[in-house]
Amino acid sequence: MSTSRRGFLSRLLGRKPAAAAPAPGLRVFPIKAPRRLHGRAIDLADSDSRHNSNHYANATNADINALLGSGLETVRNRAIHELTNNGYAAGIAGTFATFVVGSGPRLQVNSDDDAFAQFVEREFPAWAEQADIEGKLSLTDMLDLGVRQLCSCGEILATEQTDPEDPRVQLRYRFLEPHRLADPWSLIGSEQVHNGIEVNDAGKPTTYYIHKAHPGTSKNWSKVGEYDKVPADQVLHVYRYDRAEADRGFPWLMPSIDVFAKLRRWTLAVIDAAETAANLALFMTTSSETVTAEEVESADLFEVERNMMMTLPAHWKPEQLDAKYPPSSYKEVKAELIGEAARPVHMPTNIALANSAGYNYASGRLDHQAYFRYIRLVQNWLSRRLLNRVLARWLDEALRIPGYVPGNRARRIGRPRMRMLTTGRQAERGAVPMARLDFAGQPAQLVARDLIAWYWPGFEHVDPLKEANAQDTKLRNGATNLIDEDAREGRDWEQQMRKRFRVKKRAVQMVEDEGEGKVTVEDLLPHLTPKTAAPAPEAPDKDKDEDDDDDDES
Repeated sequence: MSTSRRGFLSRLLGRKPAAAAPAPGLRVFPIKAPRRLHGRAIDLADSDSRHNSNHYANATNADINALLGSGLETVRNRAIHELTNNGYAAGIAGTFATFVVGSGPRLQVNSDDDAFAQFVEREFPAWAEQADIEGKLSLTDMLDLGVRQLCSCGEILATEQTDPEDPRVQLRYRFLEPHRLADPWSLIGSEQVHNGIEVNDAGKPTTYYIHKAHPGTSKNWSKVGEYDKVPADQVLHVYRYDRAEADRGFPWLMPSIDVFAKLRRWTLAVIDAAETAANLALFMTTSSETVTAEEVESADLFEVERNMMMTLPAHWKPEQLDAKYPPSSYKEVKAELIGEAARPVHMPTNIALANSAGYNYASGRLDHQAYFRYIRLVQNWLSRRLLNRVLARWLDEALRIPGYVPGNRARRIGRPRMRMLTTGRQAERGAVPMARLDFAGQPAQLVARDLIAWYWPGFEHVDPLKEANAQDTKLRNGATNLIDEDAREGRDWEQQMRKRFRVKKRAVQMVEDEGEGKVTVEDLLPHLTPKTAAPAPEAPDKDKDEDDDDDDES
């Protein structure tokens, strides 16, 4: 059969024609064609090379709750260990909590019922100072602890308690470590119970299984294995959804655990090398061929006296190790590792290091703007997921006390609930999170103007003078208002206006009582009552002057 006919039949049958025989003495290596999926070449992430296979050996398509059940405890324990023993890890978590919580959020109620609004703004902060059932933590302390616990454990867990000694609102919270939330032995493998949480068919939590004793307790051994079934509406469980369908949360600093370990090993390696070089003060070497092994022992040690001149044996000379530690790249490597470790919470390297050496004003402010935007998003998230629920539970109990809540809001129907009005995009731009207070069953016109806002502490500007000038310009041209500007600083604009009025009123009274005509209000308050410019002297009237001259001559 001819070659052309054979090639035609091969193409007809879908087979490739046989390749031509190589020339004598020439070795031919076949080239492996790239794999294709639906006509598209697979990229490097899908290749099965030796390096990729080793690197992605632990990659899996396991369910997120299966991963949480198998690895959460180990990851959480290692994260807690790092935050306990690593100064940079503890500093990153503590600094993050300081930026998020600070001195704590402040509540403001905007309502057409002034008596109700003033009551809530006065009574809820007073209750928040003793929100802990143990009497150790205020609500602000619980928030600070919760943010640091998010870094180490990934979750905030608290249960509602009752304090019978309080004559008013007896609602309290008990802050717990997430280790207590686990499956009971009898329910392991149940389809409805995942990682200590029982859910319904829709996936909504209904019951929490909280162990009476901490799994790592050194006391109360008799309670190990015992648990309390707590209804879901009596549990505060806050965590970030890294993947859909997750019942629990991973520590926020989980990606940094290995980085902190590398940072520790790098520091110890440099210190060990420096100590080794420092301990070997001097070497005795010789190049003479006449010295035999019997005359000197290998690695023999002897002490050199201080401030003394001494002679050496013939053909011997002293040598000292070069001080090459720490290496020149020590600071750079350490800064890179710390910057990488702080990235899960969007913290800039100079804040994580607490050192802005080498930064200029523009680069420092640019890094801070992105970080502050993330802080505002976390604050908005805590307002929605935690603070609004605590306030709604407090109002629910306060409204049940006869005569305690003033105003027409006391005549409510159903339990109060919060509905957020501020979007994530508005919060990203710095808007104050707003929520509407609704009572199930009441007419809409009674609740349409009950708005709840949480004002978090503001951020100090790098250049206060420039910020003040920009703020003044925006206020004058109407680009902003006192409500938004005071909210960014964590203040209530109405209280600020009242304070200004009180200060000016008191200044006027002091001038009248003690000024004796020598001190004015402008002297005491130049920033509130700027001095008006003195009237300019009138220009002389030339016609009048000429008439006066004529009269004098006559």
